[in-house]
Amino acid sequence: MGELHEQDGDDGTPGAVIRRVDARGHVALRVDAGILWIDVAGEPEGMDIVDCLRAALADGRLTGSMPTLVDLTGFVAVIDWAAIRAVHTLAPRRSPGCSP
Repeated sequence: MGELHEQDGDDGTPGAVIRRVDARGHVALRVDAGILWIDVAGEPEGMDIVDCLRAALADGRLTGSMPTLVDLTGFVAVIDWAAIRAVHTLAPRRSPGCSP
């Protein structure tokens, strides 16, 4: 898919959106008011989602526990289960005894 891009958000916050876009589809990730919003449309590769999440983790945008909304209404491809497992490995582990 296309290169990873960071763009200013609608509110002008630098780097508020991480996006991968090409002719087949897009993945867009943003954090707004403590909520992670992921928009997936068309036929993006599963690893495009993983790459966006890695970029957001690397710059400290994501926390270990935050509400998340994933919009798949425009998604028309098959689910990449390997990418789902890769996302699982990115999630910080909780200490034993911590509530979800």
